[in-house]
This record gives sequence, C-alpha cells and structure tokens, in this order.
Amino acid sequence: MRLILQRVSSASVVVENGETRSIGRGLLILLAVAPGDSVSDAERLGEKVLSLRLFPARWAFEKSEPPKTVLQETLADKKPGAEFDLSVSDIRGDVLVVSQFTLLADTKKGRRPDFAGAAKPEAAVKVYRAFIKSIEERLLASADDPVPVVAEGVFGASMRVTCVNEGPVTVLLDTAESKGA
Repeated sequence: MRLILQRVSSASVVVENGETRSIGRGLLILLAVAPGDSVSDAERLGEKVLSLRLFPARWAFEKSEPPKTVLQETLADKKPGAEFDLSVSDIRGDVLVVSQFTLLADTKKGRRPDFAGAAKPEAAVKVYRAFIKSIEERLLASADDPVPVVAEGVFGASMRVTCVNEGPVTVLLDTAESKGA
C-alpha cells in the first residue's frame, strides 16, 4: 500500500453525484493498494498513521485555525520537524481517506503511466475498507469530546479533492519498503 498523508486544517471530497464529504483539522489520506497487500497490512498501517507525530503541541489546545506564523517559529533555533509533537489521535483530529490507485503509477517507459502496480478493484476494495475500519475503530474508541470525523471518498469513483495543507506537511508511507521490496 502507498499512502500520502497531508496535515490539513480542512479537506473535502466531492463525488460524481455531487455528494460532499468533509473534515476539519486532521489528516487527508490518499491511499493506493498494490497486489499482495493484505488486511493485516491495512490494520498495521492504520495504527501507524494514527500514531505518527505530525502536529505541533499547540494544536491540541487551540480551538481556532492554526496560526499562520509556523515558519517563523520553526526557524527560531529549531531543527526541521522539531514541532512535530502529537499524533492525529492526540489532537482528536479528523481523517479523510480517499482511494487513489494512481499513486502506484509506473512512468519509467513512455509517456503514458502504467497502472499494473495497482491491485485489481475486487481485491483493493477489501484492503481499503479494512484500512478505514482500522482508523475508525482506533480513533473513535479513544475519542472524548469533540468526537473526530472519519470520512471517506467513494472507492473507484471520480472525485474532486480539496484541502488546505498546513505546513505544508506531506508524508509518504509505503508497505513495500517495510516488506523489503
């Protein structure tokens, strides 16, 4: 599986039929499933995503939008990433998961991407659903007030995704790396 995590102050997805699903502060996750990825991979990755420290401590205490002076604070005698103190679980953040098989595109030959590295839809949807279930169970079970939102796009549908990436913070996770591929 390959995931792109984006730390966001808001994100939404509009599906073909016009239905909109949105979140506030938290993570936008773009997810691609490769052949051989399993439900246990999805569960393990869901746990890792929820424990990754991508948020500054002050986000846990602020009810409004994050301040726009993050760069100034980061550059003041700190090394890059020094403000990454808390996970999305710690801040009770929201999560939006969107399937995106194009993350597994092979562009080594020619000008048209090859998507043979993406799992067939029948297999991919099971792993995708397991990932979302893992996120929901862990995030919502540990949540007090306010209860985080776990939203998702529609697997295989054409969608428009919008986000306000805070930082910007964007992280790539790939199970192929942990499997030694």
